[in-house]
Amino acid sequence: MGRSELLDEIWRLLREGPRVVCITGEPGVGKSSVLGEVAARARADSWSVLAARGRPSERSLSYAGAVDLLRTDELELDPGLRSRAEELVETLVGRGDERVTDALSLRLDIAAWLRDLAGRAPVLVLVDDQQWLDDSSWSVLSFVANRLAGSRVSFLVATRDAAGAEGLEDLPALAIAPLDLDGSMTLLEGLGIRLDPVVRTVIVERAQGNPLALREFARTTGSSLTPSGSSDPLDVPPRVEAAFAAELPGLPPSTRAALLLAAAGASDIGVLERVLGVDGVGDLEPAEAVGLVSVVDGHVRFRHPLVRSTIYTRASARERVRAHRDLADAYVDDPARRVWHRAGASLRADEGIAGELMATAFDARDRGAHSEAARAMLRAAELSPSRVDRESRMLEALMMLGHTGHVARLQAISERIREESDDPTVRARAAHQAAYAMAQTMRQSAALDALEGSLEEMLSADADAGWAALTTLASLSYQTGKGSERVRGWYDRFAREAPATPGPMVEMTRAARTWIEVALAPLSRPPELVARVRDTPPLDLEIPMDLLAAQEVMLGAAAWLLDETEVASRRLEKGAALMRRSIGPVNLAQTLMALGQVQFDRGAFAEAADTARELIDLAEARSLVFYRLVGRELLARVTAVVGSPEAARVEAEAILRALDVDECAALEANLIVTLARAAFAAGDLAGSARHARALFRADGRPLHPHVCLRALGEVAQVAVRAGERDAVAVIVERARARLEGTADVRFELILQRALAALAEGDEAEAFHAMATSHPQAATWPFELAHAELGYGTWLRRQRRPAQARDHLATARDAYARLGVHAWAAVAEAELRAAGVAQAEAAPASLDDLTPQERQIVLLAGRGLTNREIGKQLFLSPRTVSTHLYHAFPKLGVTSRAQLRGLLDPSGD
Repeated sequence: MGRSELLDEIWRLLREGPRVVCITGEPGVGKSSVLGEVAARARADSWSVLAARGRPSERSLSYAGAVDLLRTDELELDPGLRSRAEELVETLVGRGDERVTDALSLRLDIAAWLRDLAGRAPVLVLVDDQQWLDDSSWSVLSFVANRLAGSRVSFLVATRDAAGAEGLEDLPALAIAPLDLDGSMTLLEGLGIRLDPVVRTVIVERAQGNPLALREFARTTGSSLTPSGSSDPLDVPPRVEAAFAAELPGLPPSTRAALLLAAAGASDIGVLERVLGVDGVGDLEPAEAVGLVSVVDGHVRFRHPLVRSTIYTRASARERVRAHRDLADAYVDDPARRVWHRAGASLRADEGIAGELMATAFDARDRGAHSEAARAMLRAAELSPSRVDRESRMLEALMMLGHTGHVARLQAISERIREESDDPTVRARAAHQAAYAMAQTMRQSAALDALEGSLEEMLSADADAGWAALTTLASLSYQTGKGSERVRGWYDRFAREAPATPGPMVEMTRAARTWIEVALAPLSRPPELVARVRDTPPLDLEIPMDLLAAQEVMLGAAAWLLDETEVASRRLEKGAALMRRSIGPVNLAQTLMALGQVQFDRGAFAEAADTARELIDLAEARSLVFYRLVGRELLARVTAVVGSPEAARVEAEAILRALDVDECAALEANLIVTLARAAFAAGDLAGSARHARALFRADGRPLHPHVCLRALGEVAQVAVRAGERDAVAVIVERARARLEGTADVRFELILQRALAALAEGDEAEAFHAMATSHPQAATWPFELAHAELGYGTWLRRQRRPAQARDHLATARDAYARLGVHAWAAVAEAELRAAGVAQAEAAPASLDDLTPQERQIVLLAGRGLTNREIGKQLFLSPRTVSTHLYHAFPKLGVTSRAQLRGLLDPSGD
């Protein structure tokens, strides 16, 4: 009623663009009806329709909604697709040898299955009552929904949350508005119920445009209906519940008991029959007669979710306990449901039930359902008679929640533990878990403060945990550019006062200390730390793999900051490989962040892009907000130099808008560098210089003490090219005072490049020569190419064209090898100015492409857009774009327009 325009808009959005729509609205506004109408349209157009619905009674059951979605008995599937769906279900429920061990692989497998299912006909995935869907299912489905753009799979999600469904923030959301006066009156007239005009007016006033309220108030006109005097639409659901409740007293006691069992979780008729007997289902007939429920395909369907909640909340505590106890006895073949019903029937501490819930929690954790695992562990803690067990289980729940991104919930539990416990070890670990979780969000400064607050207790109670906390604290200090002196103070105290650790933890502590010292002073480069990152042997292979990986990662990250690039690459790649082989690689995101930086520094841009995409996928699968932004920044950084400058600019600006001011200086500085490079690649020298200057304050101080200085050479060179030499003089002089005489070769080369750019007359040559001739300069090929370009340009302007050509040709060839065509074009222009005719391009060959790249290039050469290519190959437009910018440098082209003549010179 009055929804035709909304339905048309939803249908349009489901067939183009990202093909994902979230509809929002208060209870009873008609979201389920809209989903039903859209599903009918889809089926009429021969789409396959899959559905999942959130239920309050199943929020604690791991992957319950995803399992429902994959059980596709009503669809006609080929044996291969059906078998894969059954295998995915087995993996989700954890039967036999199949269980979830890799959260990312699971999501990609489900996405691949949906994409293949859409090969025969478009697929519509419906998710109703998303606010009640179990967290593990929604984590999977939201991840998949974000990765099927360009396919023939569409998602329509309904939620009560006015802000939309978490995880779909970047996708279209439509709010369902209440009916206006005419729509409300029309709906009442269409019900066929004779209403007194005064009563009709009261109903319209109280329902406030809510379709469900209009229907239910009209059905229960015998109940007291008086004007409310309230215009708050949030008052509607309680009133609707009152309308439902008015129908319950007229039902027989046996019917109310059967309804309560169904509302408590026994929607399956088979389960009801185990409790009530084979004839017990007949007790539902009076409720069916008045339309409260229907029995379809062996399941009890409530007229609306509010009917279910009304029946459950209006029952007495004794009735609910009896219902849960009966259901626990009925679910003999489903341990998870059985133990939750046992817990629902328990009003006092019970170690037996607590132990079963603990086992359920560990099982859910091992299947990647961390939110449900935490919920089970917290309930186990509540039912634990022993205070020691209760605190231990709450700490376990905190660790599980750390994988979910539910930071507010984790903080609340951490504060509760710290208030209730007098054990310093428990209190310290609770604070550490909360701070560590905050560190995965954009609340970096708050995480630094919270973590510092736990160190005093850790110093005496758990030194190993204290060193781990200090490594996180040092990372936060580096990321925020704040608090280094505070961290240094704690580091010195731990070094003096912390007890020695036994066994392999000695080497772990040495690795931790190495990382902390380097992160606090990355420009200092003490020889003993350099030797430690280079020469420390790996730990004994007999120790746990997570310790092996952690040692390699801490030393590798320290090597990255020390500009021991090859060592960093080796150690971080090994650490990442170890983490991928282990179950639950908690720190893999941190490892990928560091590894991507190293790959970019080495000029391995394709590898850096792959690492960025893996980091984004992993972060989204594990709800790691901060690392998702880091991955997006790294991908934008690569795109700025070897892809689309415009796309890089748009993405970098979007990420900057998502950052809180001064919350993460390192990430902000990297984004500004990306904007400067994107502007340069687009030919906007003034814009590039403007962004580059923004890395430093007016007095020359850097926004971040490490990231900004690494960009110093580019800042100076682009300023000179833009005719703004004087604008950066104070920046370079201040940096010179900080870097001159440094033992870090890379920073010495960067400084020489900056000084060469600003130097007047002959004094520039010594700086240029140093920047280009150092034997280690080739370790950073992009930066070396900049130095060669700068030297060649200076030589040409000094009227030394023969020498200039050598350096300019070296720069051009290096840029070409790296695939940074905008910079290669600048070098080529300088070469022409130095008297070199434009070099003929080497013949392009498809043989250098991967099979996927070849397929995409051929389609692009025929004039197809990324979206059209994606539809043919079942890839997202973003994936198509990535393959093209990998292929372009291999073919020696810079745009799609060049592909047709390149691949078919005849033009046929």
